[in-house]
Amino acid sequence: MSRISQIAQASDTGTPVYLYRLDLGPIGGPVYHLTPGPIGGEPVRFGGIEYQPVPIRLTGLGKSGKKAPPRPRLTLANAKRQGAQIVVAWGSLKGATLIRVETRRAHLDGQPEADPGATFPPEVWIVDRMASGDPSTIEWELTAATDVAGVQLPRRQINRDTCSRIYRRWTGAGWDYGGSDPCPYAGGPMFDADNAPVTDPAKDVCNHLVSGCECRFGKGNPLRGRFFPGARLR
Repeated sequence: MSRISQIAQASDTGTPVYLYRLDLGPIGGPVYHLTPGPIGGEPVRFGGIEYQPVPIRLTGLGKSGKKAPPRPRLTLANAKRQGAQIVVAWGSLKGATLIRVETRRAHLDGQPEADPGATFPPEVWIVDRMASGDPSTIEWELTAATDVAGVQLPRRQINRDTCSRIYRRWTGAGWDYGGSDPCPYAGGPMFDADNAPVTDPAKDVCNHLVSGCECRFGKGNPLRGRFFPGARLR
């Protein structure tokens, strides 16, 4: 029996700690390590990784129907605009991976019983869409990584209205067009996520929708994004 299994069966299991890994790698972004709250007023460290305390929670883990897999929701409070900053930089996060791990406070780095192997099996989810957003919270709907509806054949997601290409990023000194599938747009006009014209390169953010492509390449011209309008046909 593993150590964490023994802990789970003990009468006093200790203080649970949830660690979130929000991996934007699939959409060309970084990895965020987050946790719902600080321990002793400090960020949480586990297995040599520092997890930043933010108001974050995962709800709706139960079944959504007799046979339907759960579609939980990830909620991130926007008190310090953490969520807004992520959305502005990386769009809706569709296709990003969320991994949640449960451990115990006693096994965090620096504790007498520190043990990076003392975790319950990780929960793995894929961001399906941004469900809502306002000045106080941002919420995403997730789907299970094992949900057959999310299987990609041949390993490329077919999005009806959402572009999967990586849009350019302003580094402060110039444009970064990197990524495995970069957007070909290199024009001068810039727009924010609401398609409003901007003059600050740092605010040039594509919403990855058809509208974002049209305002850059011109409405009526061929779309340059990875769209599959025919996917709406039944």
